[in-house]
Amino acid sequence: MVKVLLIFLFFLTSFSFGQTNNEENKAPIVIEADSFEYDNKQKIAVYKDNVVVRKGDFTLWANLMHIYFDENSKIKKIIAEGNVRFEKGLYKGKSEKATYEADKEIIKLIGNAQIRKGNNVLEGDEIDYFMKEDKAVVIGKNKKVRTIIIPEEVKEKGK
Repeated sequence: MVKVLLIFLFFLTSFSFGQTNNEENKAPIVIEADSFEYDNKQKIAVYKDNVVVRKGDFTLWANLMHIYFDENSKIKKIIAEGNVRFEKGLYKGKSEKATYEADKEIIKLIGNAQIRKGNNVLEGDEIDYFMKEDKAVVIGKNKKVRTIIIPEEVKEKGK
């Protein structure tokens, strides 16, 4: 049982959008969409339809994305909506909506949230990742939280 908990904790703590190596920090952010609007007074950028964001080995897809900036043009908040999916290295995830709050360094996957690493799965109605604390909280509002952990021994036999 302890081994299963250690694997689960490793799974949670090794996932992070925000933790990147120096090479990834230098990688450009590329955003593509069918349309783009920017309101300088409101400091909001809106990307609509077929939104794809890439930075290093991180890719995010969504139907709609709002990026809110502060008075110094730094990102305050990002909201991605509609068929949100991402990949980062070995990790894949999806949800109906995702938010990022820069000042609090919190990423939220909202609505049928799921994170996968290989065959290991973490699911809930919401997954909150607190980057500063390197802590994840999975919330089940309409359904139970579910974790599927495939032991290493089973993976090895399948090879």
